[in-house]
This record gives sequence, structure tokens and C-alpha cells, in this order.
Amino acid sequence: MERRSSSHSSAEPTKEPLSRLLVETTILVADARSNGANVLRDAANLYKVDTDAIGQKVKQKFAAKANKEAKTLPKAKRAA
Repeated sequence: MERRSSSHSSAEPTKEPLSRLLVETTILVADARSNGANVLRDAANLYKVDTDAIGQKVKQKFAAKANKEAKTLPKAKRAA
């Protein structure tokens, strides 16, 4: 007699890593054939990722970090 589990939980953990691997492999293969920036932009559009919003957040974080470093840098020079 063959015994089957009624829950599908044993298959669930493998779906996400395999899907991610498939997407990453597709991007790498496409990148090897063409311009990488276009491939990444196309992949982001396909998965409905708002790259402009992400880019804006990254710029704000770098600006805040640079501003914080600029404020603390003169204090460090005075201490030396």
C-alpha cells in the first residue's frame, strides 16, 4: 500500500527556492545575450517592481548618510 500525505506542506518549502532560482537563471542567461540594464529593467517590469520608487529611497538613504557623516566629520577632526 502506498501512503500519501494529505497536506502539501512538504512540497511548499521547495517551491520558493526553485522559483527564485529559475528567475535568477533566466536573468543571467538573458544578460549574457544582451544589455544587462535592459534585462533587469524588463524583469522588474514583468514582476511589477517600482524601480523608480526604490531608486528614490536609495538616493534619500545615501543623502541622509552623507549628511550625517558631514556633521560628525568636523567633530572628529577637532578631537584629533
